[in-house]
Formats: sequence, C-alpha cells, structure tokens
Amino acid sequence: MDAEKGEIMDNKEQGNKAKIFQWRFVAFLIGYVLVSVAYQVLYPYFSYWPTSVTNEIVLDSCYSMRARFPLSVPILYASQGSQAKQITFWVWKTDAACADEAELSFSSTQDIIWLDQKRDEVAPSLQVKTGKTETAAPRYSLYIYTPVRPAPDIQIPLNIYVNDQLANDIPLRGQSESGALFARFFYILFGTPSLTMVAGALATGVGIFQTYKNLETMRLLRQKELESDIEELRQVSGRAAADIGLQYSSLMERIKNWGFNKNDVVFSAAERVFKTKQDEYFRARIWAFNFRKEITRKLSEENSKEDFKTWLGKANKDIDFLTGDEFQTICCFSKNGLSEISTFEQLLDYGLKAFGILGVDNVDELCKVIASVIPNLVAENTDEEVKSALEQLKSKWFTNGASGRYLSGKLAEVKSENSKFMIALKIKLMEWENEEEYPPNLLGRNASLWTAEPLYSLTPHAEQYLKRYFNRYIKWRTPFGPVKAEFDPRLSRRLIQSDMRQPLGFFWEEHPIWDKVISAQPLCIAAERGMGSTTLILMGRHVRRFWGSKPSLSIFLQLHGNAEEAVFWSLVEQALFDQLIRDLVEDPFWLLNAPTSAQQMIASFLIRQAGDFSALLLKIDEAGLSNKEKEVVGLALFDADNGVVYQSHLQFSELIKSITRAMLNAARPRVQDDQFYAFVWIEFKDAAAVDGWLELIERAGLNSIAVLKLFVPAPLYSMKVRRSLSVETLHWEREQLKYMITKRIKQTKDLRVEDFPLDELLDKAAGSPARLIEAGNQYGFPGD
Repeated sequence: MDAEKGEIMDNKEQGNKAKIFQWRFVAFLIGYVLVSVAYQVLYPYFSYWPTSVTNEIVLDSCYSMRARFPLSVPILYASQGSQAKQITFWVWKTDAACADEAELSFSSTQDIIWLDQKRDEVAPSLQVKTGKTETAAPRYSLYIYTPVRPAPDIQIPLNIYVNDQLANDIPLRGQSESGALFARFFYILFGTPSLTMVAGALATGVGIFQTYKNLETMRLLRQKELESDIEELRQVSGRAAADIGLQYSSLMERIKNWGFNKNDVVFSAAERVFKTKQDEYFRARIWAFNFRKEITRKLSEENSKEDFKTWLGKANKDIDFLTGDEFQTICCFSKNGLSEISTFEQLLDYGLKAFGILGVDNVDELCKVIASVIPNLVAENTDEEVKSALEQLKSKWFTNGASGRYLSGKLAEVKSENSKFMIALKIKLMEWENEEEYPPNLLGRNASLWTAEPLYSLTPHAEQYLKRYFNRYIKWRTPFGPVKAEFDPRLSRRLIQSDMRQPLGFFWEEHPIWDKVISAQPLCIAAERGMGSTTLILMGRHVRRFWGSKPSLSIFLQLHGNAEEAVFWSLVEQALFDQLIRDLVEDPFWLLNAPTSAQQMIASFLIRQAGDFSALLLKIDEAGLSNKEKEVVGLALFDADNGVVYQSHLQFSELIKSITRAMLNAARPRVQDDQFYAFVWIEFKDAAAVDGWLELIERAGLNSIAVLKLFVPAPLYSMKVRRSLSVETLHWEREQLKYMITKRIKQTKDLRVEDFPLDELLDKAAGSPARLIEAGNQYGFPGD
C-alpha cells in the first residue's frame, strides 16, 4: 500500500515536473515570438536614427552644410537594402548673392551603394535648394551601404562636390566582418518572419493541448459564475430594477460568447428569471429605465461609429423592451430616420409616441432632437406656416392630455436663438396657459368619488316605464335613485361614453349652506342622519378637487371612536395618498411640471405609503390611469425617488406646501381664488369624541395649513368646536325639498312634475332628503 502511494506520489511529481517543463517551453517560445515581432516592427525606425553629428562643413565661399552620418556603414547584400543607414544633411548660403539652388554630389574610392527614400538605387547626386540661414535650410536624406566583399575597409573617405567642384571630404567608418556577421545573425534570428511563425505555431499547439485538457473545468467554472449572476438578477428589487434590462443584456452576451446555447441550463434559467422580473415591473416598464437612457444617449450622438438602427435591433432582441411599432418610432429620431419625416404633423405624432416610450427623464434630449428638425419642416420665413404649425402643436400636444402639455413646455425650453417658430411657441404657450381652459387628461377618469353605475334596484313598475318610454333602459333616468349619495351617478359632472350620460348640474347646490361648504373658510356642520351631510362632503370634494371648478387639494377623513395620535397620523397620510392618486389619474401634469425637490418629496411619500415602488404602480393602475400616461407618470416617480425623502409626519406640513405649490402652477389658468387651498373634509361618526380628535388636529397644525370642514352628528354640544369654528346646522325647509325633487324630475326631460303627488311625498319625507328619495322609490312612476 505504501509502495502504491509512493508510486502515485512519484508519478504526480513527475507529472508536475513535466507540466512545469511544458509551460517553461511555451513561455520561452512565446517570449521569443514577442521579441522577434518587436524587433521586426521597431527595426525600420531605430535603424534610421542618425548616430553621430558632424560639425558644420564649409563647402566653398557660397555654401555651408551640416550633415549627420551613421557610426558605421553597414555591409549588406543588395536584397537587404531595407537595412541601409541614413545620411541627413542641410545646405545653406553664406553669401546672399549665391544661387538658391546647387548640385550636391558625393564620391568615394570605396564602393558605396546609394538609395533614395523608396530604397531604389540612385546616383550620389541631387539638386538641392539652399536656405538663407541654417534654420531655414531644407532637409535631404539618402541611404548608404557597402556590398559584401572580402577584407572590407574600415576607413572610407567621402568627397563632397558642389556644382562639380570638390568642396570638402569626410572620413566614414566601415563595418568589420565580425560586426557584419553578428548583425546578419541577429537579423536572421529575430528579423526572419518564418522563424517567428514556427515558434508561434509551436507555442500555440502546446497551449491548445493544455487548454483542451482544462476546457471542461473552465466551462464548469463559468457556469457557476453565470448561475451566481442569475441568482443576483433574481434578487433585484426596488430602484435596482432600473438596471434589469442592461444587466440581462450583458448576461446573455456572456452566455453566448462562452459557448452556451438554448439547450443549456444557464440560458433557459436566465431567460426565466428575466421574464419574471419583467412581469414584476411591467407597469411603466421600469426595468428598462437605464436602457431608455442608453437609447437617448445613442440618439444624441452626432458621430456614432455604429448604425443606430442596427445597435437598437441587437440590444432589443434579448431585452424585448420595444414593440415593433415602438422600434420604428424610436428609429425615426435617429440621424438617418429624421430625414424620412416629411411633415410637421408627422413629427408631432412621432414625438408624442417617443416621449411615452423614453419617459420624463429623457425629455430634454428628445426635445433637442425634435427642435433640430423643425426648420426643415416649417418654412419659418412664412408667418402663415408658423401659425399653422403652432395650431397643429396645440391640437396634437397641448390640449391632448398631460404628456402633450408637458412636452410642449419642454420643447419651448430648448435654446434656439434664430428659430422663429421656437420664439413664437414661447409666446403662444403663455397665451394658452393664461387664457385657455384646456381640458383635463381626456383618457383618465374625471374623479374617483362615485361608482360608475348606481347600486340600487328599481320597482317593477319603474322598470316597465323606462323600457316603454326610452330607447335604452338606463337606470339613472329615474328622478329618485339611490338613497346613499355615494351611489348616485348624478352627483358628479362626468361624461361616460358607454351610456352617453349628460353632464347634469348639482341638484342640491341651491341650498343656502352650499356656498359656505365650498368657501375657503373653516366650518363645522352638524346634521342628523338622512339630512345629506355625506352628499355635501362628496359635492364639496368634487368642486374643490384639483380639476374642480374651484381647484384645491382635498383630503377626506372619516374618524371613529376615541382619538389616538398614531391612528390619526395613519389615517391622515393614507387619506392624502388616496387623494394624490386620484389627482394623478385625473391629470398628472401638476406632478410632471413640479420642481425637482417637490417631485422627490411627493414620490418618496407615495412610495413609502404604498409599501414599495411596485405596489405604487399597481395602485396607479387600479385607479384607472390611462396606458398613454402610465409609463410617463411611472418613470417620473421612479426618477424622482432618489433625492429629498419624506421620513415621517413631522414633514407633513412641508409636504402639503410642496403639493399645493405644484398644483397651483398647473391649475393657475383655472384658479378663481386669490390662492390655492388645501381642504380637509372630516366626517365624525361619534359626537362625543370630537373634542379629542380636534385637539390632535390642532396639535398637528392642520388648521394652519388647510381649510377644515367638519361634519358631526347633531346635536353638537362641544364648546371647543364652537370656539374654534363657525358652526351651522343642516336642515331642509319643505320648499327647499320641493324645489330639489322638482329639478330632478325635470332633468329626466320626459317626466312631468304634475304626474307626481309631491305633497304626499313631502309629508313622508318629514324634512329629510333621504326619506324623500325612499318615498319616491316606493311610489314608482306615473301610470299610463
């Protein structure tokens, strides 16, 4: 057993020695190849360097010369002319009366071969131009060597002639036989390409043999490295999701370069992980955030070596970020693609689509590209064409949702001093913003306060009446409807295309208390059950929302039980979160155009409240933001979530101020009040707990940063509330209820007021609008 172990150890030691010898041999050959290649590459440069400098040589009374000669003249065969040594000389005049040109020639008693710059043999004579001074003298060069012969001369005299007259002589040093043999041997050893090729082939062969032995080991190591990278990709979350696209692209490039194909585990594993991450971050396609930036950077490169369309196609093949139409849209803004855009209208269409693809973070570069091509599409010397182009931009962008308005403003910021269109656009934007009542985001929901359809059932008689007298059976045509205000579709001014509901006015807004409800003054309203306090809250929030007729920020709280500070702040922050999501869905322009610091704090608050960024995108999705705006808003929030951070309710006041300033700038053309207000609508379910909650409200400072609207159960006995706020009691006179129901009947346009027993219904109502609607539903509709 010991002998076997010893034999194994000996074999292993011999194997190691053989491996060391093998690699030493390979190292020697590689070193030889490197030295040989370096010699062959550098020899033509170093061999031409002058190695001595003569003093100034006086040729005659007219000229002087300075010359550089090699230390020794080499002995060469004619075929080795490339190794000839260089002679360099300059000739200048010593007398201004002398000629500007002279014939300079050389001769020697020894055999010297003279070559020109091309290494062709020439006579040792040439016509030279002379300089007026030494520094102004032109430079001339020839190459010399002596042919192979026995007993070469060590001293070689060289005579210099000017215009066939002997002017001077110089002794040159010849090369010895031993020196010539050494130089020749050295050149053969390192300067012969065939020897280099043989040595390189040997080194390569041995290296390939060793590499082949280790190939499988290397493949396994690489596979482990790729598996580790795939696992890192699987763990990506949050803001790191921005790098998923480029990270996956780099991973797939390595997988392919290392020889793994679709049948290998790492290929399919990487693909599965990426698809999972795509699905996780598909809303607003945040996973391609950095890829968008790379696209924009490539678009703005003026002198790119690689064709943009080729690069984008290759990059998009693995990442699968762009659809076919999106790919074509982005390519239209490349250097070659811009030439294919033929009209200004087409540029606007492509620009809006490209903005939706590239997002807010790349809008500046995109607008620069758009601005650069406008002079080619709009004849700026024609006022009519500039005016027409502005009208097209207004129609295509400014009045067509938040993206268009944001893009319009960003385009106007592009510096272009000589563009008549850009100057006119800046002026027009101010006019549009100050005078135009442009609509909210047309593709978004106007408000998320009411349900899409009423949740109540009609009496059989009412259903029969509607089917008989109306072309379509639509529940909302009844003058009574749901008892609960949150289910009544007529309370909101909404235009729903599915049933062509007419935008009717508020049918309770004539109540005397209504003006106080929506005024910018604190108010407490005490109301018994069924008097319509919920309706007033909904109507007030509808008017006092961001896109209301009196733009404001509205926050709604519903407080139950005893006051607790932790519960209070949780409810307040959640209420603000819910309202901001509604306002983003209605029109995200206010956020897109907000200052960077405000965007950062708002984004931080929204993400903190939602839990993480993916959950926030889901909330925006559920709220009904259109696909057209989804990516723009998602990217804006993502880009902003990297700066000013909302940490706790201690910053709540600062957050509210940032929001209201941003909303004011966006709603300025519609603002009727002197300032932009924040309203807090609070509905108390328990009158006994009002004082405790009011103390928390005052401690939080809500009464100083917002207009408080409190709705409490009647009767109200709290002196604390009465000292802090103006208090009104909500009640209805019989004539007010009669006017309300009369208006509802007239709004159906097909029913007559005289067909209803109004006095009977009003008696049953006993001063309550809720009981009046109940009585009307029980009564039904007039008969035939």
